[in-house]
Amino acid sequence: MLCLDPANSRSYSGSGSTWTDLCGNGRNGTIIGATFAPHTTATGPAHFDFDGTNDYIAIPQFDFTSTHSLEWWFNADNLTEKYTGGYAGHMLCWGYAPTERVYLRTNGGLGIFMNDGTSSATFTTSNFSVTAGNWTHIVVTFDWVTESVKCYQNGVLKDTIDTSSLGSWNYTGASNSYDYIDFGRNVSNNNIFFDGKAANIRICNKLLTDAQIQQNYKAQKGRYNR
Repeated sequence: MLCLDPANSRSYSGSGSTWTDLCGNGRNGTIIGATFAPHTTATGPAHFDFDGTNDYIAIPQFDFTSTHSLEWWFNADNLTEKYTGGYAGHMLCWGYAPTERVYLRTNGGLGIFMNDGTSSATFTTSNFSVTAGNWTHIVVTFDWVTESVKCYQNGVLKDTIDTSSLGSWNYTGASNSYDYIDFGRNVSNNNIFFDGKAANIRICNKLLTDAQIQQNYKAQKGRYNR
């Protein structure tokens, strides 16, 4: 489990480069460039602001080849193409090979890139869609048993992606400088930075149910004017 919440003073005091894992597993984030903004009427909920140029948060990698769920809130400043092919900025990138990456597309949808260590594939969503300037709650679940990825937006299931074209996954531990988690950029070549705001990053080592996802969204949506 991993939980980073900028609104909680135990997770982030408001200064320094360490964003503390509230789950107590020591998977603290290292803030590189991203600017902390406390809750105010003008700026909204407490969050980190990424400039789209060189800001990101680095998190130590751990085994992700079992089923798990990724969750966070984000607000893109723009959906400008930052890399040929409709890339508008990587949000969460985990590992190198194997790897999984969740990124924004210029049409407001999501791209999911996955590499099982020997083969790779890129998947895109059909119904998940955001516009710049609005807070969005996102959950992406990775199920290695049914070989599927589910994408939720604001508590609602939007897309189910068949990932059976990929092989089995085998995590052997971090082996090079790419084997970590980056929030805000592409971990493999250190570009395609996310431009916008993010908060409440969570990684859960189980598949969240529809009811749990809706509960998490409803519990926090008041912070984000949803």
